[in-house]
Amino acid sequence: MPLNLCLQVQGCENISNAKRQAILDATSGYMIRDVFFTQGNNGAAKPRAELLKRSAITPYIFFTDNDMTFQPGSLDAMLKFMDSMQGASYGMIDLVHNYLKWHRRVDGTKVISIPVRHSYTGIMDVDLIGAASLLMRKEVAIIPDVIDTNYHLGVWDFDMCMNIRKAGWKIGTLCDKRYIAINDKTHRNITYLREKVRNPIRLDGVRRFRKKWGFCSETYPGSSVNVEDLKPQSDTLVFTRAIYKQLGDEDALGILSQSRINMMQDNFINSLKRQTDKDFTVYTFVSYKDNETTETRSIQDVQKTLHVPQVTKQLLSWPGLTTMTG
Repeated sequence: MPLNLCLQVQGCENISNAKRQAILDATSGYMIRDVFFTQGNNGAAKPRAELLKRSAITPYIFFTDNDMTFQPGSLDAMLKFMDSMQGASYGMIDLVHNYLKWHRRVDGTKVISIPVRHSYTGIMDVDLIGAASLLMRKEVAIIPDVIDTNYHLGVWDFDMCMNIRKAGWKIGTLCDKRYIAINDKTHRNITYLREKVRNPIRLDGVRRFRKKWGFCSETYPGSSVNVEDLKPQSDTLVFTRAIYKQLGDEDALGILSQSRINMMQDNFINSLKRQTDKDFTVYTFVSYKDNETTETRSIQDVQKTLHVPQVTKQLLSWPGLTTMTG
C-alpha cells in the first residue's frame, strides 16, 4: 500500500547531526515524506494540529504513536470500511487495543461506558477515543480548529472527538480480534502513570474540557480522578452600594455579619447568576475600626472572619474591601 509520511521531531536542539540523519534514513522508504524538526517542547495538541494540516493532501490520514504495533491487514480493514457505503457517514475510526476496556458514548453531558467484548466483530459507534490508532477522512482533517491547540498534554484528542461530532460526523471503533493493536506500556511504571495523570498542565486541559463541554473527559467506571475547578477569572465587576461600618456576629445597622453575607449570596449573587453566564465579582466595603487600637482591620482578617471565598490580589491593599465571586 503506498503511504506518505508526515513526521515532526521536537527538541531538535538536543539531537546530533548523526541522529538527525538516522531519522531521515529510517523514513526513506515512503513515497512522499514530510519530516520536519522543531525546537523545544510544544506538547501534543499544537504539533498534532500542525501535522494534521500538513498531512491533509491524501484522502485519509492515519494517527499513531511510537509505542503502538499493528497486526497485518489492520489498515487495509479500516480503509475498506471507510470506503464502503456503511462507512460513508463516519469521519474517523480507530482500532481496539490490548488495554482498551470501554467504548464510550456521550448522551448530552452523560458518558455511557460499554464494556469491550473481544468476541464482537464489527463497527462499534463511539464518541470519545484516544489518538493512538485513528484513521481520519481528509474532509474532517480540514475542519477549522478541529484540534484545539489550547490543550497541551492530553485531553486534546477527546476534545477533537467532540468537535467532529459537532460537525455531524460519526466515530467508530473497528472491533475484530484479528486486528487488536498492541500498546507497549512496559516502560510506563506506576509512578510514571500517576505523575502523568496528576500533571498540572494536563489537569488544566481536563478543566478546559469540562468548561467547554459540560462533563469530565475522565469519566470511566470506577474512575478516581477528581479535578477541582479553578477559581474563575472575572471580567465583570459589581460594586455594591452598601457600606458597612464594622464586622459583627449579630445583624444590626451598619454591621456586616455572616447572615448578611448569606443573604447577599442567596438573594443578590444567585440572582445575578441566573441573569448572566459570565463570571463576576461583587465588592462591598467594610470600614471597620478596632475599638481598642482604632486601626483598620486588614482585608485578610475580613476574609478569615467571614469565610469569603475569594479576594482579588490586586486589591489586597484596600483595607476593608470584601469580595465574593459569582
